[in-house]
Amino acid sequence: MRAYLYWCLRDWLNPKNGFNPAIPPCDKLTEEATETHWKFQSNGDIIIEPKKDIQERLKRSPDYMDALANTFYPRDYNAVSDEMLLEDFW
Repeated sequence: MRAYLYWCLRDWLNPKNGFNPAIPPCDKLTEEATETHWKFQSNGDIIIEPKKDIQERLKRSPDYMDALANTFYPRDYNAVSDEMLLEDFW
């Protein structure tokens, strides 16, 4: 679910999508957003690096980025499978 939320945030911030997002001027949020790494798996799934790795680089938790990403949690719970919701806990 974390990868899903971060990818939704990425799409929202992408100027090509025309959402014209407005985020607060916050150095910590900017730092967290630019320090988060991701990659594609061979099956096309997106992997967001573990939070622990981000914490090691930043020397703190990426709470601002997590809070913003969590605002993209889907309203229609049927659109997201149980497996997707639980994948961060495996």
